[in-house]
Amino acid sequence: MDKLKQYFDDHRGEIAQAEVPEGDEVRFMAKLSAERKIRTWIVSAAACAAALSLGLWLSGTLGSGLRNVSGTELLAKAGDDPEAIAMVFKEKSEAMCRKISAKSHGKEIDNNVRSLSEEAVPMLDQLPDELSDSEKATILRSYYGSLLDGLMDLEKTN
Repeated sequence: MDKLKQYFDDHRGEIAQAEVPEGDEVRFMAKLSAERKIRTWIVSAAACAAALSLGLWLSGTLGSGLRNVSGTELLAKAGDDPEAIAMVFKEKSEAMCRKISAKSHGKEIDNNVRSLSEEAVPMLDQLPDELSDSEKATILRSYYGSLLDGLMDLEKTN
């Protein structure tokens, strides 16, 4: 391979001056044209697939409304006020419970809804006073967010 490279380096001027044999240029252009057609087809197919995927994703995201919002995101509007987070959870969970209860369900669903929405002792009362409001808010958003996620899952399945 080194000898071939050396030959081309030594005779570069002669090779550049040489005429292309008759018919080779047409053959090279035909091959280049075929490669461009294939490349164009592949790029077009990839663009169509990407557009179709984006369309399906958007229809699933936009079509289901709040169902793609997590419980934590629903609680975000309450900010870092632990009491506000508890109130937003109560409002959202009661609304979801009404929707789920409006449909006929068995005892198991009703028990699940009750266990996700009712608290014997509110979580806010269980948190130590030593925690800052910001720390309490983080804990409550996570805890109540997962409960809201469970209620949303029950709402979807029924």
